Amino acid sequence: MATHVCELVAEGVTVRWVFRPSARDTETVIVFAEINAGPAFKTPPIRSTEFAMSLRDIETLATYLHRHISELTSNAAHRSDILITYDLGYQIEAGEGDLRGEGDDKFALTVLLNVGTTISGTRLYMGSRSQISAASALRFVAETRQVIATARE
Repeated sequence: MATHVCELVAEGVTVRWVFRPSARDTETVIVFAEINAGPAFKTPPIRSTEFAMSLRDIETLATYLHRHISELTSNAAHRSDILITYDLGYQIEAGEGDLRGEGDDKFALTVLLNVGTTISGTRLYMGSRSQISAASALRFVAETRQVIATARE
């Protein structure tokens, strides 16, 4: 498996996920993510620590976003529970939005990245909250599922 980059492109922000093979096993990849605000914002990127992520956890992330979009088509107030995987490399919360075809088809998305630990050993998360289109989220879902397929070849 080669290195793969998948992007969640939201309003004013892009979250780049970089997946590379793990030397330990084929069911795990090494990941870091980076949040980049658009050029209108004069903020530096936020980069996660590197962490190991199982292919199963990548599928969990893809399924989480796909299910959330499905829920929003019938309930614009739906908020999914926060997704935190075993590796604790990130947290995602998909929130309210109207996907009934009457507007912009966007929903709220919060992404927090583990950027390290404090002096007392507590994990420190930093991130963003923005609006993302369903189409952009579904592109990310397809890209992450391609990472899984490629890793298993």
